[in-house]
This record gives sequence, structure tokens and C-alpha cells, in this order.
Amino acid sequence: MPGVYKKKECPTCKKEHRKKGIFCSQSCANSLVQLGREHTEQTKQKITQKVIEYTMTPEGVATAAKTSRLNTKRAEINQKIKEGHYILEPEDYAIDIPTLDEDDDGFRL
Repeated sequence: MPGVYKKKECPTCKKEHRKKGIFCSQSCANSLVQLGREHTEQTKQKITQKVIEYTMTPEGVATAAKTSRLNTKRAEINQKIKEGHYILEPEDYAIDIPTLDEDDDGFRL
């Protein structure tokens, strides 16, 4: 078959595949590359310092607040699922049908 790569075995998961590279997926490629990698204490300190600096910026504060709101909302939804309540009600996804009598400029169509 033209345009098909030869059959290979992924070095990470040993799965046979016909993809372009030697790995069957990006996650297998990442896991093999990261397998023997260890950060030095100096690198860990630099990363920690940058994260602390970021959380002090307005963008970092906003990101943390957004994450907190999303986690709270997800916890509420999970609780409703456990209790057997419906998450979406008909009014949650129903929309009003606009009347097309007048345009935004005030002209009748």
C-alpha cells in the first residue's frame, strides 16, 4: 500500500504501529525521554523561584482565582451527580428565538 509506513515496534510500550516516527504516540516518546532525567537542586530552586514570582503577578493571581472557581464548580457538579440530580435543565440550553422585525439600525426588513 503506498503512503503507509512500515510496521515498527514502539520502544516504550512494545506495541506494533505504522506511524511516521519510532514511537506509537507522543506520550510514549515523552516517557522514554523523561525516564532518566533528574533535576539538580539548583534547577529545582530556580523553578520554585519562578513559580513564586509568577504567583505574585496580577496574571498569576487571576489564574489562581480562576482555577479555584473551576475546582469549586467541578466539586458542586460532582456532588450533584452523586446525589442523582440532573446537571443540565432544559432552560440551561434553550435559547430565545429572535424576532427579525427590525434590524439593529432600526430599519424594517
